[in-house]
Amino acid sequence: MALGQYNASPTRAHLLVVKGVLQYLAGSMDLSLEYGMAQSVIPPPMCGLTRCCILMDADWATDEKDWWSISGYCYYFLNSLVSWSVTKQKSVLLSSTESECYAMMHTIKEALWI
Repeated sequence: MALGQYNASPTRAHLLVVKGVLQYLAGSMDLSLEYGMAQSVIPPPMCGLTRCCILMDADWATDEKDWWSISGYCYYFLNSLVSWSVTKQKSVLLSSTESECYAMMHTIKEALWI
């Protein structure tokens, strides 16, 4: 998300950071994720023995440059992460409650798509 903020006006410094990211990805092509019924990574009080779990959160006005909130969500199925997102919200919100509602709206939209 941090690099995506500079798509409109990237600088040479951003290009160098992107080059480093691409080099890292090229060097890790032999690695992979394995899904299975391993020990749960989700704490039991949150999701218990369910097959599906959705977690979401928002930080109200945490970016001191523009005071926009950041929100994110994670979808787990059989204790494996299947979808996640972290985004800067599109407008300045007036309260933490409004920020959480905005984040919940995007989380529900993704749940409906899944």
